[in-house]
Amino acid sequence: SEEFRMGKLSVAVMLTLTAMSLSSCSIFGFEETSVPVIASHSGEDMIDESNSRFYELSKPEKEESKPFSHDELSSGEFSLGENELSEEASVEVSEPLERYSYKKFMVNGFSEGEISDIVSELTDIVDSADAHISIYYEDIATGNSFSYDGARTYKAGGVTMAPYVKYLTANGENSEETLTLKAYQKQNGSGILKNVAAGTEYTVAQLIDYVLRYSDNTAYKMLYDRFGFDGFNGYCEKLGVSLRMSAADVWSDLCADDAGKLIRDIYDFSSQNNSAAILTDAMVNTSYTYLIPSGLGGIASAHKSGYMSGRYKALHDAGIVYAKKPYIVIIMTDFDPLGGDGKNFFTRISSKIKSFAVSR
Repeated sequence: SEEFRMGKLSVAVMLTLTAMSLSSCSIFGFEETSVPVIASHSGEDMIDESNSRFYELSKPEKEESKPFSHDELSSGEFSLGENELSEEASVEVSEPLERYSYKKFMVNGFSEGEISDIVSELTDIVDSADAHISIYYEDIATGNSFSYDGARTYKAGGVTMAPYVKYLTANGENSEETLTLKAYQKQNGSGILKNVAAGTEYTVAQLIDYVLRYSDNTAYKMLYDRFGFDGFNGYCEKLGVSLRMSAADVWSDLCADDAGKLIRDIYDFSSQNNSAAILTDAMVNTSYTYLIPSGLGGIASAHKSGYMSGRYKALHDAGIVYAKKPYIVIIMTDFDPLGGDGKNFFTRISSKIKSFAVSR
């Protein structure tokens, strides 16, 4: 019948169109398994192709992923998209411990369990002293720290010498510049240049060595007469340290927490600059070894002591201990350096902290 004939014709036409469609897919390079994706975007929903990553939906079952290089990660050019987080990337990372108070100690980074023993031991020592004692400890690798009475200020004495000459070195002052000793610059107290004839010349490098190796007050005065304190005070401000010095007060006031920042800065500088060798060499080979070094059992340390007697009482030591895991230790006190049992307390505190540091 006519209807049957028309039905067969329709079927034939459909088959012909289907074949032509499949042929055109082959001609234009589409695989039969591909699923074309068509998306339309307009206005604020437009895709920025320069920052977008597109994927075929018909990926092989196993595809080798390209590792991202360290440069890509550190440069910030690579970032995970909202839906691209892997299981590893989504693992929760515990937040570092915030600074907190624990049995009169201020603690940063350490848990109570880690420091409970050393806190008890140091507390027993400072409670038995007939003077104020402040302590600061920092693990250089992690930055974890603790301090006891770290905000108490003392007259700093010679401890200020080390950060001062570090500033001069880092500021690029000419180490070969020659300065001439004047009679009025001779200072009492520690040092050997007070016994040298006026008119003797020294380079800045030589004076820095005298300051750190012999805690030489005369060499120190020659340096600050030449370079002043304005630049140094600005340096302290940038470090967040309250220490400020002037010709009227060359020792000024310092707390153990701030001394820790200053000594840490010396460590960082010495580890990155060859020009700092003069600093650490003199600080390691200082002639004053009866304070922090007395409790280290022979472990090398770069340190700077300070003491004052008379109106102000001060006996301090501040340094870097080059143990297997280097650390910073500051001990500041108002022991009278001319009497009392101050040195013994330094030995005991230094020894306890060393045992804590090397056991970690």
